[in-house]
Amino acid sequence: KLVTIREITNIEPIPNADAIELVILDGWKCVAKKNEFKIGQSAVYFEIDSALPLDDERFSFLSKINTTEINNKLYSVLRTQKFRGQVSQGLALPLDSFHELNNSEIKIDENSELGLGGVLGIIKYEKEIPAEIENIAIGMFPTSIKSTSLERVQNLTSSDLYSMVLDDKNNNPQFNVNIKLNGLSATFFFKNGKWGIASRNVNFDIDTNYAYADLPSLIKSYFDIFFKVIKPKFENVEMPSYDFALQGEIITPKFAKNFEKVKDTEFYAFKVFNINTSEMLNKNDFYKFCAKYDINQVPSLNFEPTLSDILGEDFDEYLNIEKQKKSVLNIEEKNHINKCLTKFREYFLNLANGKGLYQDKREGIVVYYGKQDAFKAISNTFLLKEK
Repeated sequence: KLVTIREITNIEPIPNADAIELVILDGWKCVAKKNEFKIGQSAVYFEIDSALPLDDERFSFLSKINTTEINNKLYSVLRTQKFRGQVSQGLALPLDSFHELNNSEIKIDENSELGLGGVLGIIKYEKEIPAEIENIAIGMFPTSIKSTSLERVQNLTSSDLYSMVLDDKNNNPQFNVNIKLNGLSATFFFKNGKWGIASRNVNFDIDTNYAYADLPSLIKSYFDIFFKVIKPKFENVEMPSYDFALQGEIITPKFAKNFEKVKDTEFYAFKVFNINTSEMLNKNDFYKFCAKYDINQVPSLNFEPTLSDILGEDFDEYLNIEKQKKSVLNIEEKNHINKCLTKFREYFLNLANGKGLYQDKREGIVVYYGKQDAFKAISNTFLLKEK
């Protein structure tokens, strides 16, 4: 959700800063005006990539920051930034500034499709599909296939963490950590005897006989990988007995100023989706699938920490508190849960920094657990450089 009502769980000073301080809302850290919040206070949190309408006077102070025009209306787009050496992600504003959110019906609506962002006119900033590829797109991402979008680790709640525990037979989930590549999200799918190609948001038309030379540069990368790499691997091998979607990243020198430092366009798979059962292949079946069809996989960090590894001496107490299933926790119990959740988030945020595919920096990591559920942690170093 772009906009949520969250509790200020902590406030920290920023060295050499008189007018600003750091406020912490769950896993997110934002720079705010000094004394604007108190611990335990409710705030409206606007996540990065939120586009805030500048005709709303409550956002007018952002009028010179990352402005863009969308549908003839001016917005400010929230990005990861640094103030006095402190990384700030998103924006926190007092709940009492947004009277339209301050009733029970609106708070319930937070879980609707539009969420609170729809109430405030907040939209997600996404680059528009260039006009030159409009006639190549036959629709948006196929609804029968699970999207490649993942939740950020900062948004995981204590309920999310305990669900991981309950879903694991040992009540101690294990995490498989892969490098997140900075490329073009690609889905190559085979359904009802027919192939298809989709980007993160768009389903491409591969039946029309386009003049190859007329395709935009990045779209050529999808078509090249599919027709020259993916499709040939399945032609002389027995096809799976189910409809499937092979999902991964296309890495190309043409994208993101060749962040990954590749010489040629490459494809790395990160999951396979069984369209018939609406389930991801588990880790072992995914490896077998890639081996059978000779498909590269995203690089792994080659270690699989468990929750007890991450929480250390706090693990047993965490389980004891959660297993009591109390509707209301006392202060000490609540503080311990928050401590463990913070420890969990920071573990993977720190792990997000490190070497990439061919160079000493990476975009971040993708963390798999359970039945191929996953979340992502993006390197703050990468986000600041991207800005």
